[in-house]
Amino acid sequence: MNTKAIDYDLCLEITSSAKIADEILEMLLKELPQYQKVISEAYEARDAKTIVTQAHKLHGACCYCGTVKLRDLIRYFENQANESPPLLEEAVYQAVMAEMDRVHQSLIAQDYK
Repeated sequence: MNTKAIDYDLCLEITSSAKIADEILEMLLKELPQYQKVISEAYEARDAKTIVTQAHKLHGACCYCGTVKLRDLIRYFENQANESPPLLEEAVYQAVMAEMDRVHQSLIAQDYK
């Protein structure tokens, strides 16, 4: 089982190119802090619509980046926010934020290769 925040081999498999994989991960490095900020603000405001929108976008990005745990967590969080009424569990939110931090630190350190 891969315990790294980023499964680079999976990213390579999905993109079929080291160049594309590296470009996608560089984009995630640049965009992840903004996702984290907007999702955090939306959670504090209990703005389920913004959470759903941002989580959906981040989930899509994660599908190409090899960030399996973040992909799964953000999808679960999106599904919770999509409930009627929205179910926004603190533990799930904290897990999403912690995994976003872990992925971001891995991207900075480039410890996934």
